[in-house]
Amino acid sequence: MALKCELCGGTNLVKQEGFFVCQHCGAKYTVEEAKKLFSDHQPQQQNVSPQPAASATGGVEKENKTDPFTIEVAGLKDLLAKVKIGPTDLRIREIGERTERINDIIESFDIESAEKNKLRESLCYLVRETAVALHNEKHETARAISIEENLLTIFKDLPNIKQKLNEDLIALNGQSINNSRKAPPSVPTAAVAGNQTKGASASQKSSPANNTTQDNSRKSGKGLMFLLLILLVAGFIYISQINKTTPTRNDYSATTVTVTATPTTKPTATPVPVIVKNGEILISPDYEQVCPFTVEGSSTSDYYIYLKYQKAPVSSKEKRTQKSGARVPYEEDIAVYLKAGAKVNIDVPIGVYKLYYSTGQVFYGTEKLFGEGSRYYSSDDLLSFYADGEYYQGHTLTLYTVANGNYDTDPIDESQFPKR
Repeated sequence: MALKCELCGGTNLVKQEGFFVCQHCGAKYTVEEAKKLFSDHQPQQQNVSPQPAASATGGVEKENKTDPFTIEVAGLKDLLAKVKIGPTDLRIREIGERTERINDIIESFDIESAEKNKLRESLCYLVRETAVALHNEKHETARAISIEENLLTIFKDLPNIKQKLNEDLIALNGQSINNSRKAPPSVPTAAVAGNQTKGASASQKSSPANNTTQDNSRKSGKGLMFLLLILLVAGFIYISQINKTTPTRNDYSATTVTVTATPTTKPTATPVPVIVKNGEILISPDYEQVCPFTVEGSSTSDYYIYLKYQKAPVSSKEKRTQKSGARVPYEEDIAVYLKAGAKVNIDVPIGVYKLYYSTGQVFYGTEKLFGEGSRYYSSDDLLSFYADGEYYQGHTLTLYTVANGNYDTDPIDESQFPKR
């Protein structure tokens, strides 16, 4: 029987760093806890239906559907799925209410505080995933902010969760401000001119005598304009006659005027921060991932790690195989995101790869990476992932200076980095 997450019901649990981690909601289980999941174990609450009992045939009966915890979690998952399709303010508020009710149920469990906090963290990440999807896929940044603010209110007593949610809100609020910037309203000149015309008309109506004076002034003005026009025509004829008798000069340097055009540039669009999780695969290959790859970074910056396929390894006993459903052109490279101070364990297809990585603070996607703060690195030493007939062989890298290190990387120019 497969392992089943007691929070979200997911069955895709992978062992990472000594824990079994649910790939759907992020819940972590120790080895002992994972063993209990085989019997569909879940925390007991006072006045709640007992654990499912084993049947006479040795199997396990279906879980009690009247359990408030089970009902609320199922309802929340259904609500989150609806919000990803069609977010509304009413549904966003209901997410906060349901999350708070489930959190209260977990708080009432008669279990250790550490276990309670683990369940609460998993609940938070389950809801946070929807906020990330709203921002990245639906561009519903305002509603994503509402969800994250509700989560911060509920889980602010958990230090790690509080820090993560605050980081999310800084990025989301920054994007919300950029999206709300507009050009200042233009002055309604037509309306102003209309007001002046009306004022002038009122003045003319109240002073009939002034109208006659203005009419005479207009007639006099027409006469002056006619006289000026005659003088301009005469001056033009006189200048033309002089030019006919004056020899032309070949030296045009004295009369040439150089005009320097000011280049016009379009304003640069503000990049959109992208919320990503540690270990998230940002470029997925079309070949089966079988060889282990572990990377650990420093605590000062995040990493975008890119493995560019070079060739097949000569020493491998197996060849790489395409994933089911892969289509031409096949993706050969793989890229993963590494959070500051964290570690990533993934699998890589068989092959020889060249390592590239970029570091920075705020991630803007696989094309802009960390924006103007990006730093770029690579190594001339290729990494070979292969099968030796018994095991799949991979690598473990530490992307910061260590004593007696045996893998060198060097800074490179931005143009040398394989952006996608």
